[in-house]
Amino acid sequence: MPTALQGELFHASERLVVAPTGGIFEPAMDLRPGRRIQIGQVVGHLSSGATRTPIVSRFAGKSGEALAWSGERLVSHQPVMWLSTGLGAP
Repeated sequence: MPTALQGELFHASERLVVAPTGGIFEPAMDLRPGRRIQIGQVVGHLSSGATRTPIVSRFAGKSGEALAWSGERLVSHQPVMWLSTGLGAP
């Protein structure tokens, strides 16, 4: 490997869907593991007063474990669920 490119390589097939803001979490669907999630899919909503904010997946993959539950108060950037993209190490 050329000197300029030396370093650690990291490849992960797991991604996190995170809350974009704080609020009370309500899932938009069944969050059991193994569900297909698409890029742009709404997986839940956060309610704070009269404001309702969607939680949108930035990745496609199969759902893993849910990390948030219905009625739970979440903070900004708190993980909501794992996704497995199926993209392993090269």
